Amino acid sequence: MMSILGSSDLYVEQEANVWSAFKNWLIANPSCLPELVHGMLSQVRLHLLPPQFIRDEVLVFDLVSSNIQCRNLIDDAILRHCNGETSRFFSKIRETFS
Repeated sequence: MMSILGSSDLYVEQEANVWSAFKNWLIANPSCLPELVHGMLSQVRLHLLPPQFIRDEVLVFDLVSSNIQCRNLIDDAILRHCNGETSRFFSKIRETFS
């Protein structure tokens, strides 16, 4: 699973499809080591998931949300969204007052 998730040849229309495959694999393999879960989740490009999807799908999935290493990855993705929105916000302010 790790090699598939990390493959540069993997093409998906939406990163949510990768999340779903990862989640389904974990549901079928619930005794997976936490380090492996983190390693696989690090291959999912969480920052490409919409913030609402992260909130409604990722954060409620206990096998990742209860893993502190996974939570760090999730938090990083959320921060990337916040920083992107902040940058766009300040760009609009600069344009307004220029």
